[in-house]
Amino acid sequence: MSKKYCLVGAHTAGKTSIGKRLLHESHIDYFGHEIGKEYFYSGDLDPDTAGVAYEHAITKQEVDRDHLIFNNYKDSTCVLETWHIGNLAYLLTRNPSGEKELIEVIKRSPIIESVDIIYLTVSRDNIISRTTNFKDDPHGAAEFYLKIQDNIEKVISNLKLEHRVCRINADQDFEDVFGLVCDRVSQEADL
Repeated sequence: MSKKYCLVGAHTAGKTSIGKRLLHESHIDYFGHEIGKEYFYSGDLDPDTAGVAYEHAITKQEVDRDHLIFNNYKDSTCVLETWHIGNLAYLLTRNPSGEKELIEVIKRSPIIESVDIIYLTVSRDNIISRTTNFKDDPHGAAEFYLKIQDNIEKVISNLKLEHRVCRINADQDFEDVFGLVCDRVSQEADL
């Protein structure tokens, strides 16, 4: 059986490491990296100056990738990092006025109704201790990413997706968190 998952959580929760390892160890057939992170580090668009255009560029690429997955990975188990859930959480933090417009774009996704959410939660202390990207201001990073985490909860609630969420405390040892995610993905694939 094929299944699609969104792996979402705040910075340092382990999304990228878990997704890459799931793919490397053949637990899944496809891992879709975080498109917003790619945009951020490429410098193509600056979220602080581009405003809602930044969010639209990411969402368009996500929906395009959703079509690719729908057409080419029908019988495959796929994990998408951050995906529309995380992107909407970022939007609510940076540009909340664009939420309704972005949701209309997201509704064009052919897989939006079938993706289960694996939500990795992480504490302020662990964001501070784990961050390497924001080592010059780990406390500022923690404040920003805790807002993202709060907004992930709002997005899940606003989209009425609570019944499709598996929450995992990512403050645990990485191997334990990976094991829980792996069990979830494997369990569903075996049905």
